Amino acid sequence: MNIVVPVWGDAYLDTFLEYSLPAQLAAGNVPALEGSGHCYTIYTTAEGRRRCEEHVAVRQLTRFVAVTFKSLEVVATYNAGNKYRTKSDCYAIELEAASRSGAAVAMLNADILLADGFIREALRLLRLGKRVIEVTGGRGLQDPIKTALDSEFREYNRIISISPSELSRLWLANLHPQLAMHYVDGPEGGSFHPSHLYWLAGEEGVIIRAFHLYPIVVKPNASPVKFSGTIDDDLVALLAAAPDERLIAQNSSDLFCCELSPPEHFVGDVAWRGNRKSIIDFYLGYRTENIENLEKEIIISSKPPVGELWDRTRRDSSDFIDTLISDLKSELLRRCAAREADDLMAKAAAEIEDDGDFIKAIGQMLENGHPIPLALEERSLRIHLKTYPDRADLLQRLCAVLGAQGKVVPLELEERALKAIVELHPDRRDLLERLRLVQVGLGKTAPPAALVSPSGEEASQTEVDFQQDAEEFGRAVNYRDMEPEFAPILELARRFTMTSVERMYALYKAVQYIEATQVPGAIVECGVWRGGSIMVALAALRALGNTERDIYLFDTFEGLPRPDDDKDIDVLGNRAINGWLPHARGNERSNWAYASIDDVRSNIGLIDYPSDRIHLIQGMVENTLPAGAPETIALCRLDTDWYASTQHEMVHLYPRLSVGGVLIIDDYGHFQGARQAVDEYLAKTGTPLLLNRIDYSGRIGVKVQKSSVGWLQKLGWR
Repeated sequence: MNIVVPVWGDAYLDTFLEYSLPAQLAAGNVPALEGSGHCYTIYTTAEGRRRCEEHVAVRQLTRFVAVTFKSLEVVATYNAGNKYRTKSDCYAIELEAASRSGAAVAMLNADILLADGFIREALRLLRLGKRVIEVTGGRGLQDPIKTALDSEFREYNRIISISPSELSRLWLANLHPQLAMHYVDGPEGGSFHPSHLYWLAGEEGVIIRAFHLYPIVVKPNASPVKFSGTIDDDLVALLAAAPDERLIAQNSSDLFCCELSPPEHFVGDVAWRGNRKSIIDFYLGYRTENIENLEKEIIISSKPPVGELWDRTRRDSSDFIDTLISDLKSELLRRCAAREADDLMAKAAAEIEDDGDFIKAIGQMLENGHPIPLALEERSLRIHLKTYPDRADLLQRLCAVLGAQGKVVPLELEERALKAIVELHPDRRDLLERLRLVQVGLGKTAPPAALVSPSGEEASQTEVDFQQDAEEFGRAVNYRDMEPEFAPILELARRFTMTSVERMYALYKAVQYIEATQVPGAIVECGVWRGGSIMVALAALRALGNTERDIYLFDTFEGLPRPDDDKDIDVLGNRAINGWLPHARGNERSNWAYASIDDVRSNIGLIDYPSDRIHLIQGMVENTLPAGAPETIALCRLDTDWYASTQHEMVHLYPRLSVGGVLIIDDYGHFQGARQAVDEYLAKTGTPLLLNRIDYSGRIGVKVQKSSVGWLQKLGWR
């Protein structure tokens, strides 16, 4: 067996050396390792190694097992700021080595506390053919537990020996306050995290149903395991262990451990108590294999769980789980059927030749909530334009649909669209100028005069609109000021994004900047659509030779949710709700900006970037943040359009943005709600941030150091 512990930082080192490791030195733990071939691997920093080598517990450890220190610098994600991912990567390295040697790996957190006999029992189970041992690893309040360990269970040689029943009793008396988010019985509508479901049996114990379990001991196959998330997300599923090769610790009298956490440790909420839909959406966002875990009843108690109280608690747990699993299976079947129905409906509609029957089929698909593929929407728009040839909204949408499919928009069609829009907005100089250029391209208008401005002396005597000159010169340059290396990236990604070339280029330069200045953290994007923008970022990273940054992509992957009737208004005064309602499929889904998660995966797969670095988090950001976010962010791009989502993103993501990190707001200039959400956050928190204009819509800023903040505030910048 190889016991692996990643540990860094003073607080974790203190807990590991003074409590976790002394408990592992109890007679039934590390000393139970018999024979040669066992090892103990500590991933840490240079300072952490120095402290460990000087500590008496580590010197005692070397009497029983060979101890190896490995530098965290060999772990690619160590400097990215996500401690959970860094720990998982340490375990992954040792799992790959174990797959070659045939060893088992015990993956221990630095703050985990093992009851005496845990490792001895794990070894026995391995000999019986078990390949995976899973626990809940519940958190306890570290200070009172540490006090009790010192006064009641620490021996003369500093070793801590505590039985499973005693540790269960101690944990139950000092449950971490964040565990209240797992209680099924609580205030209706309260914050809830359904990864574990708790039913308290008074003060005697707890029944747990766990969706996510911690695989604390694993014996991998001969082939290396590559898991994409943290070890409690998908490692067990990827191990492909047979049911009789898995052991879930269901009784604390046999195997028990807990984690020691300070009271301020944050778990996060992803659902609402009593809201069955939010709970089901959470479960179905992960591997469906985990649903089977909920059927296992896990009991933690300090004495036999018998009596009327326990019987009642068991009934409550079983009734809830039976209904929940039934609902989950029904929803899975419904979603599978819906996807099949979507495909069948789309295929059937595509085969209809008569225009009238085709439009009826499209209407039926919309009425039944089926997404409309872009090719079918294009045909539908062309049919409607036969009846309404000058409808500005239809012409504009057809141009957008053609672009989204990577098709060239004919100049004749763009001219028709521009003429129709100009009739509605005759004072829009940008539209008039674009129309003039399109007509030049069609040969209907003479090209502009040579772009030569008068000299300074002549200009002083002549009426010259220098700004108009600059705009015309910029159009003539036509992006030739951008590096040639950007051109192939632009061409690859442009059909998968609605953003302008300027915004794509700004993102490209932002990635170059965070790499050049080594800003720590992940790249986060909220609002992905078909993945075009993140493709620019991935291509930029690859060009720079770095494929080790984690990428977090947040989206419903079911179209834009409902906008606010009053706040979400575009720069021209159009209410977003009026554009959204014709495409609605309930309040959280629509065919507006619809792209499935599979579509996004396929598109970003065109960039050769490691898939295990890319995390797609499905759902409304109000439900998936902050729980799904990395702890440290280098570049944060917000493109969810609406006030509510942008406000939620600023509150939960901007504090995690590294100093020197880049913030990009895609719709700051286009949607009033997005601008309001950003401005409110900056004003409320007193955060000075220079948001530079990319184009009419996009803004970009760099987070300044605290010392700079103080200097700016002295100048009166708020």
